[in-house]
Amino acid sequence: MPVTLMRHAQTDWARVNALRLRGAANDLASLTATGRDQARQAARTIARPEVIIASPMTRALETASIIGTCLGVEVLVQFDLREWLPDESYSWTTSDEVLAAYDDMRRHGGVRPDTGQPKWEPLETVRARAAQTLDRFVSRHETVLAVTHEVVIYALTAAENTNFCATRPYCGAT
Repeated sequence: MPVTLMRHAQTDWARVNALRLRGAANDLASLTATGRDQARQAARTIARPEVIIASPMTRALETASIIGTCLGVEVLVQFDLREWLPDESYSWTTSDEVLAAYDDMRRHGGVRPDTGQPKWEPLETVRARAAQTLDRFVSRHETVLAVTHEVVIYALTAAENTNFCATRPYCGAT
C-alpha cells in the first residue's frame, strides 16, 4: 500500500487546558514523554517510507518529526491533514465541548443537519480535503506515511478507535 495513515502519539493537554486556550490554540499541545517514546518505537517498527507528510497541528507534527529524524526521511507539512473541527467558529475551550461535538457528529452520521446548528465540520468535508492531499502524494511517491488524527483516519477508512501511533492503510478516495 503506497500510503499508510498513522495517528499521532499521546498528547499533553495539561498546559493548554490550564491556559483555557480557545479553538485551534488548543492544537499547540505537544506530546507527553510517553508520546515521544511511542513515536520512537513506531520509527523502529514501520517500513521506511519515501516521504512523511503531517498535519500542521503540533501533536502530529512532533510525532512525524521524531519518526522522520529516526528514519532520515523528509517531513512535509500538509494543511488539509489537520484535525476535524468541532466548531467552525473556533470557539471551543474544553475537551468536554469537543467530545460533545464529536458525539453529536457521530449521532448524525457525520452529516450536519440542515438547521445550521451545530457548527462542526461534516465528515465528508474532512474526507474530501484529506483524500485530495493524499491522492496527490500517491501519484508522486512509492510509499507515504501520513501522520494525522483519529477523526481524519475515521473519515478516510471508517476505522474507529485508532490508538496512538497505530497505522491504517489508505486505499484511495472512495
